[in-house]
Amino acid sequence: MATTYSAVGQRAKRLDSPPKLTGAEQFTGDLKISGLLHARIVGSTYAHARIVSVDKEAALALPGVAAVLTADDLPVRKDENGQPVAQLLAGDEALHVGHAVALVLATSDAVALDATELVAVEYEPLDVVSDLDEAIKPDAPLVSSARSGAFDEEAAMHNADAATGGGEDESLPPNVSSSVNFERGDVAAGFAAADEIVELTLTSLTVHQGYIEPQVALVIPERSGRLTVHTSTQGAFHGRGKVANTLGLPIEDVNIIPMPV
Repeated sequence: MATTYSAVGQRAKRLDSPPKLTGAEQFTGDLKISGLLHARIVGSTYAHARIVSVDKEAALALPGVAAVLTADDLPVRKDENGQPVAQLLAGDEALHVGHAVALVLATSDAVALDATELVAVEYEPLDVVSDLDEAIKPDAPLVSSARSGAFDEEAAMHNADAATGGGEDESLPPNVSSSVNFERGDVAAGFAAADEIVELTLTSLTVHQGYIEPQVALVIPERSGRLTVHTSTQGAFHGRGKVANTLGLPIEDVNIIPMPV
């Protein structure tokens, strides 16, 4: 006699489906608070370029614009060497098309968007490497002359348990920030015992998640100095730690509220 289960093998309704299907769900972008400023990014038009200057004057003259910020304007914590612990804006070098060079803050999203067109950025184009195999060659042009843009800590979140970092004496090409080695059993013995050995290279297209909601963060500073951050994330604790470390705040002063994704 076949066993009938109440849950296994049965159709189940998603608890989050009704509000999303009916349009009743509130995403981060739907939140409204008094005195809200809207931010829009001024993105690089070059795949790789040195940023010579950023002229904010025309954008700041637009009614409704509160500020135009570049990397030097951000309250990012400095390390023991006086360097920012995170590079939120491009600073002196743009590393890809769309790399955030400046941030416009305005009283409405429309004004902020218009103001981004008035920010004049002067660029000095640099060599571009767009092929992975070419980029990892020892003599390849540097993808970042300042050796910035690598996020080893975040990448480490996705490493398998079997992965081990490269040894300290491992020589890496200039554009390779780190290496990960996987080991399972005796590879040489396995090849020696194999009836056939097949060598091939597999490639795949770039893949990224698709979201229903716009990716938005809304930050509410409180009088006590604490921050409440509403954002579409599944990594609330990771985000809390990154915000606290970047701004030099005690972690208990940062409250992350995960919003629907």
